[in-house]
Amino acid sequence: MNTGKLHGRVVLVTGGSRGIGAAIARRCANEGASVAINYITGPEPVQGKDNRASAQSIVDEIVAGGGAAVAVEADVSDGHGVSAMVDHVTATLGTIDVLVNNAGIETIIPFLEMTETQYQRVLDVNLKGEWLCAQAVTRRLVASGKSGAIVNLASIQSGMALPGRSHYAPSKRGVEALTRNLA
Repeated sequence: MNTGKLHGRVVLVTGGSRGIGAAIARRCANEGASVAINYITGPEPVQGKDNRASAQSIVDEIVAGGGAAVAVEADVSDGHGVSAMVDHVTATLGTIDVLVNNAGIETIIPFLEMTETQYQRVLDVNLKGEWLCAQAVTRRLVASGKSGAIVNLASIQSGMALPGRSHYAPSKRGVEALTRNLA
């Protein structure tokens, strides 16, 4: 049901090419928002999935329904990439009103088998990425004089002890702390 609650708003959904992010992007478009769908290519995407094609398919679906949307590739853990993504979305759709920090990596790796690189990558995407995106969007909102909203996705796993998640759970607990501190 389209209530038009987001009519005239620009929403950026990180990790929006599949799963929860894709559902959020579709719902925001259905509520009248112009939607930017962020995706990544490279080693993280689910095996056999083409995030670029998935993101473009959602954009095509939104546009066919009369909405406005754009797919934008960026690694949320890279500050320069995040800044370029936000600049592109702003130039294409307008100032971002709502940021949905959804991008994340969840892998199951036993503690004794995990490498430092694997651990750091999860922290970089899941926690640092939300911080970078929030900062980039907030800077532009402040400069424009507009108010906006940031939605950070964490996980119930942040408070659980589960096998193979000694990297994922702390990254999501960090998102909870980040969110409280940004508020």
